[in-house]
Amino acid sequence: MTSCAGGHYDPSKNLSVKGVNLLNALYHSDCVSIPVAFEVVKKTDLIL
Repeated sequence: MTSCAGGHYDPSKNLSVKGVNLLNALYHSDCVSIPVAFEVVKKTDLIL
């Protein structure tokens, strides 16, 4: 079993936190938002 959780920099806390990196896209027109994409991003590079 692989884990999608990893370390990410959180600028609001000014430190690295552990969590899942999600990417989503919304199409917004007038007063309606429609999700068009959703992806879990897995890091391939180790950053120290």
